[in-house]
Amino acid sequence: MPSNPAPFVRKTFELVSDANTDHIVSWSPDGLSFVIHDTHEFQQNILPFYFKHNNLCSFVRQLNTYGFRKVVTGDSSGNLEFKQTSFKQGKPQLLRKVVRRKSGTKRSRSEFTCDSPDYVSSPEYYDDVSPPMTPEQPSCETMLETIANITERQEQTKNQIQELMCELAEAKRQIKELEALPDHDKTDMEPPLKMAKVEVTPADPIDEFWFDVESPEILKPDDYEPLSCVPLSVYEGQQEPCAAFDLRGFLLETPCIQV
Repeated sequence: MPSNPAPFVRKTFELVSDANTDHIVSWSPDGLSFVIHDTHEFQQNILPFYFKHNNLCSFVRQLNTYGFRKVVTGDSSGNLEFKQTSFKQGKPQLLRKVVRRKSGTKRSRSEFTCDSPDYVSSPEYYDDVSPPMTPEQPSCETMLETIANITERQEQTKNQIQELMCELAEAKRQIKELEALPDHDKTDMEPPLKMAKVEVTPADPIDEFWFDVESPEILKPDDYEPLSCVPLSVYEGQQEPCAAFDLRGFLLETPCIQV
């Protein structure tokens, strides 16, 4: 038996004993078990603080490895209650007795021995003479081994069912959260305008330059308006204005600055 309790057992005892979170997890009235009242808050706030994760199913699996058992209460409140014989309120000195079970541990054969007083004191033990054991008949040792194997498999099945129920409860919670989200009417949402890529090519630079992004159509030559401009030479010291010309001529012939 270890001198100190396992870290998982110690942290579990601390989180259950914290009076500030009794509305989330607390001891049972008799102090022999603990109850998780709000699984959602337990996952979101308690588990990350003590164990650096928020996986309730992983926490339950750890409880199983340390011999905790789920208490069936029969109510529909959705609470989870767990119990371990050495895990009691106000008795931290017992925590070192809560040890991890070895994988594949089977029941002790001393619990199923043919030399037990109940078996020896039965009337059949004295009055009946059993016929010689034949190879077809299983021995007492074989029967005890079979019973131990069946019991172990039954225990594993119960743990698997408990984990599945935990995962199912988590899935239901996530579905309820999704259903609680407000519905958005996607038909009222207009898709954003796709920006057209403007490329000025040597073949026809003006038509591509006047491509309208919002209403994709090419402007006709009649829509062009002449602009008054001043040639670059004016800003170089020559005060001779140029006559008005259309935009096509502006782009193809003389560079100028719009005024």
